[in-house]
Amino acid sequence: MAMDDDPIDFGSLDPSRDALGWERRIRATAARAMAARTPSFARQVTAWARPALAIAASMTVVFGALAWSRITAGAAQTDGTQQLVEWAHQGAVPTDADVGSLLGGSDVR
Repeated sequence: MAMDDDPIDFGSLDPSRDALGWERRIRATAARAMAARTPSFARQVTAWARPALAIAASMTVVFGALAWSRITAGAAQTDGTQQLVEWAHQGAVPTDADVGSLLGGSDVR
């Protein structure tokens, strides 16, 4: 085969030769691609539900820990309050050192 032979005509293989058919195929392919890309409402809700539940669970842990620390701190204060109520009920007069240690003061004279 020499360079001066007649070239092969590939025109019959050209898909754009039929302009209307070519345009229909392009539009159909684009429509299928967009349909595959757009998630359904249920799929989108499921995708957002997982992170939302994870955030809610972590907030529950954090706020539960804060509430627990306040409850235990309140229990410690209740013990001091209870001691003051006992002194008042008994008519006892506590020393300054007793009241200072009860209220957490370290510099009581």
